[in-house]
Amino acid sequence: MTISTNFNSFLHAILTEAYTKARKVSFREWLWVETGSCMIFYRDEDYSDMDELKQLFKLMNTRYPMTENGEGKVSTRDITSKELCDHIIFVTNILNENGISFKHDDDEWERILQSAGIEKGTI
Repeated sequence: MTISTNFNSFLHAILTEAYTKARKVSFREWLWVETGSCMIFYRDEDYSDMDELKQLFKLMNTRYPMTENGEGKVSTRDITSKELCDHIIFVTNILNENGISFKHDDDEWERILQSAGIEKGTI
């Protein structure tokens, strides 16, 4: 099945923005057995480019589709648009938990404030 190129482009835009903004990404639900602290991956130490960050998110997403033989994750080119959207939600939620917001989030928040009659910067 061919996924929507718009969804794939959106995922890449999110990961590119995350790569430029984040020095590290922590996965609070995952704990290191030795220390009991959450898993933290550092840019240039644990991932050195956007493609490695993309693979990291695929590996950490337990709901991401596996290959038929169960030995790895399916390529983003081979999943359904619904599965890719679910993965995009996973990625944005983790990044939001890490304090990384995106322009589309900020634009939506500004729209909500305006619809409530609240001017930006007054709350």
